[in-house]
Amino acid sequence: MKNKLLPVIIMLSKYTVYSLVVMCIFSNLILAAEGNAQKYRSVKEVNVYIGFKDATLVEVFNKIEEQTNFIFTVDHNQIDKDITITRRQKNTTVAELLIDLSKKASLKFRQVNNNINVVSINQSSKADRLEIAVDEVADIQITGVITDENEEPLVGVSIVVKGTTIGTITDINGNYTLMVPENSTLIVSYIGHRSKEVEVGNRGIINIVLEEDIRTLSEVVVVGYTEKDARKLTSSLATVSSDRLEKVPMATFDNILQGNAAGVLIQSGTGQPGRSAAINIRGIKSINTNDDPLYILDGTVITAGDFAAINPNDIGSLSILKDAAATQIYGSRGAAGVVVITSKEGVKGKTRMEYSTYFGFSPKPGYNDGVQPLTSAQNIDLQHELGAGSTVGFNQRDIDSLKQINTDWLDVTTRNGKIQSHEISLSGGNENTTFYLSGAYFSQEGIALRSDLDRYSVKLNLEHEIKNFTIRSNVYLAHTDSRDSQSEGSFSRSNSFYGSIRTAPYNPVVHPVTGEYVLGLEGRNIVERTNTTIEDRDSDNAIISLRGEYKFPFLKGLSVVSNWSLNYRQENDVDFVDPQSFRGQTRQGGQGLLENSFSRRTLLTGTNSLHYNFDIAKEHFFQVAAYQEFFQEKETETSVEVFGFDKINTIAGGAQGTPENGFIPIFGGGINENALSSLFGTIDYSYNNKYNVTAGVRRDGSNRFGINNRFGTFYSVGLGWTFSEENFTSGLDFLNYGKIRASYGTVGNQNISNTAARPIFVPRSYGGINGIAEDLSNPDLKWEQTQKLNLGIDVTLFDNFLSLNVDWYNEVTTDLLIFTPLSQTTGFDDQLRNTGSLRNRGIEINLSSNNIDKGGFKWSTDFNISRNRTIITKLPNGEFLDGNILVREGLEYPMHFRVRRAGVNPANGRFLWHNINGELTEVFDLNDRVAELPATPRFFGGITNTLRYKGFTLRMLFTFSEGKYIMNTARTSLDNPTKTSNGSASTNALRLWRQPGDITDIPSARQGEYFSDSGFIEDASFIRLRNVRLAYQLPPTITDRLHISGLNVYLQGQNVLTFTSYSGLDPENSGIEERAEYPALSTYTVGVDVKF
Repeated sequence: MKNKLLPVIIMLSKYTVYSLVVMCIFSNLILAAEGNAQKYRSVKEVNVYIGFKDATLVEVFNKIEEQTNFIFTVDHNQIDKDITITRRQKNTTVAELLIDLSKKASLKFRQVNNNINVVSINQSSKADRLEIAVDEVADIQITGVITDENEEPLVGVSIVVKGTTIGTITDINGNYTLMVPENSTLIVSYIGHRSKEVEVGNRGIINIVLEEDIRTLSEVVVVGYTEKDARKLTSSLATVSSDRLEKVPMATFDNILQGNAAGVLIQSGTGQPGRSAAINIRGIKSINTNDDPLYILDGTVITAGDFAAINPNDIGSLSILKDAAATQIYGSRGAAGVVVITSKEGVKGKTRMEYSTYFGFSPKPGYNDGVQPLTSAQNIDLQHELGAGSTVGFNQRDIDSLKQINTDWLDVTTRNGKIQSHEISLSGGNENTTFYLSGAYFSQEGIALRSDLDRYSVKLNLEHEIKNFTIRSNVYLAHTDSRDSQSEGSFSRSNSFYGSIRTAPYNPVVHPVTGEYVLGLEGRNIVERTNTTIEDRDSDNAIISLRGEYKFPFLKGLSVVSNWSLNYRQENDVDFVDPQSFRGQTRQGGQGLLENSFSRRTLLTGTNSLHYNFDIAKEHFFQVAAYQEFFQEKETETSVEVFGFDKINTIAGGAQGTPENGFIPIFGGGINENALSSLFGTIDYSYNNKYNVTAGVRRDGSNRFGINNRFGTFYSVGLGWTFSEENFTSGLDFLNYGKIRASYGTVGNQNISNTAARPIFVPRSYGGINGIAEDLSNPDLKWEQTQKLNLGIDVTLFDNFLSLNVDWYNEVTTDLLIFTPLSQTTGFDDQLRNTGSLRNRGIEINLSSNNIDKGGFKWSTDFNISRNRTIITKLPNGEFLDGNILVREGLEYPMHFRVRRAGVNPANGRFLWHNINGELTEVFDLNDRVAELPATPRFFGGITNTLRYKGFTLRMLFTFSEGKYIMNTARTSLDNPTKTSNGSASTNALRLWRQPGDITDIPSARQGEYFSDSGFIEDASFIRLRNVRLAYQLPPTITDRLHISGLNVYLQGQNVLTFTSYSGLDPENSGIEERAEYPALSTYTVGVDVKF
């Protein structure tokens, strides 16, 4: 890859300077100073000039606090809210004032340093009212580290001195420092963990370990536009924490998710560095339109094309929204599910720095046992046996010479890949401002020649509070350079994974004397094609969001929020073909090619909302929100193809094009725009955190649809019952937590062409005459709509030993957008129409257990499994054919639709098939096709085992997929012995039928064409050791001597083992057939994380 580091540094430096300017503006806020101890004065020594008229006790305490350094600690349930105080304004000591209050309100006061504790007293204790206890306690400084049970530091833990407001929170490494009164008690609390009271005594160092409380674990989850208390959720969603995404040796976060979330089918489909995976949530919702989920990063819409630019280590958490109660708020874009990504944020406390790096390699691939290449001797002998091929007619000396050459084309077209990652991050802040800043470099060389990715990224999150106003900015900048391997997924011999078997092994790569490429007897050379072609793709990404929130002071709980985000990407693609190469001589004019295309895409989103959170009698809790949103997408593209080059270093300009030389350039381009305008609202109600109701409605307007159906309305309602809070469960000692959930609602899909409902002019041919005609638009197009029903239960059992989550769902999609065939007399093949419906029904199970926790050894397991079936429920004509997939009412979708192979006739060596009636025949007839094998998994999921002992952690993730069948289309050529006449084939070809009575699966050479029948459909079920990681965390006794906060070293393997009967390169294929795609990479890394 070309060295483009300098312009990248310049580009990133420019934006980094902008970010640093912003940080400098708030530098006085970011830098926190330590406080000093002070001498406390008694209430008898402090005077106030104060008066009241019908003031409540709380108002009196507030007035005193305004004029003094005292802070009152009050239990509002112990004071009489109806008592009012009237006192003329005069100068008095605080003690005299408190004694007067004690007489009127039956209160007792105790001063501890600057804190005044207020408690109610009985009438019988009247004497106590006339005295105020004053305890001046010497402060001592305590420090320590707060960790979880796995010795991982906890960030943002609250530490408060009991009975006072003295407190602090832990920093990014779990450290804290606090001045406290001697012999006081600390109250330590953290979301998802059990609170703990700790006696200080006279200790100076207090390290604390908090235990998980599964009943409140992941208490706050991100559900799109807002955060919600997990205990009040009525929806179905999956959350993946950052520790599952960090430091995994893969370029994109979507590939890392595999096996970590129930109901989410993730299939990579390719091992090309930087390529995104196919993600499907709860089955296929659409047949002829895009069925990808909606992706949101910090409130910004992103697409799969952005994934290669995003550093997975910058992700703080990820939520996958599945049912209507969770996705309805996204209306017309939520039918296929929503993936909400939240990046890491700063934490209040001292600035912390972390450096992370890892290095590794991916071993070059080998041939599968099921598909091995022929040797030169086998190839030549087969050619002569069949009487056809490049070597037929050669003399014996030449034949013997060629048999000595055995080029391993897979070996010379692949390599040991390399991977490395470097990242440095800073985070910190004070009470008003927090920040997170990271810079990263990621580089990966694929196993195929000329497949690689380089990524440079910068991330800045900044949040600042000014009284009632909070502003948050998220800036993500990235530059990527990438190149793809030649002709992946095609039956081209330039595709290493197909051509390595189809290219004759007796052809050398280069001439042993001249060193020039040898095109071979068949005129092809994979290495020559790879090294004489340049295909570079450079892209720049900027993902920026700005969020402001104002909390109205006159009404508690009322706030207004405005969020604006921009996702900008520009891409420059260059394709150059050496004019002296074999391919260059086949281009227009026969002297190479330079193709340059440039695209620019902008996604703009603006969301304004009003929120009101309130309660009634501390039992009825309400959250009400109203939103207005605008979304706009614009994409432009230009391209040019230039011909007529003399040699490879004249890329700057091609020859002038004339009709005579054929060098006339080709220009192209286009503009695409679409917009969405929306109004929506939500309401959440909770009674004592036991009974919960959520509801929402959204109305969208899209310019993609016709004027008759431009607007759509979507709604949802969710119910939740925490039955473990009921009295009748108090005797069930095995039950720690239990909740039942139910939701129903509608969402939509608007993923169609921007011009599907509009008349445009396109090139057309009719009656052999070429011209331009108006395309057949459909102004009546409307949204696909999915009605979603979900029932779920969450339980925690046996003192948090076992946690179980089960969801059953039924989702029906109506008004399917389908290309409907038209009469040929119209001049058009088909038209996109709303017709038909389908249903997805399935079950998801999550099971977590704490198997062993004894003697410092801990073993936990997380398991998930999902089952989904997609059934076509209605079609206007009952069925239609979508390629080799039959779409039929009542039939599972998708199902392979092929002629059933019965084997090879032992008598004559010809293929045998079953006709539509099940009878044997030697005639291949497409009318005999049947649908019988599913093209999607019946079951899929993952199991993670985590073992910890002292500083060691071993984590293993296995993923599995069962019941998916793939058409191994590559075998139609690789198994065919006649292909040796113009190249080579696999060793399977040696099993060909030769004489009557032979029992084999490879027919006689006289068979000729190999039809794509069921004989090439294989079971692609697999179990894969997706990830294994062994890490060691150095103990504080060592890191303290090194003057660092933490040091973690680890070894890691990705895609280590795969158990499958599939004969292709990789059973993990996102499609219904394999065409020799780039296999998933096995990668091994060693890494280090250092915290300062």
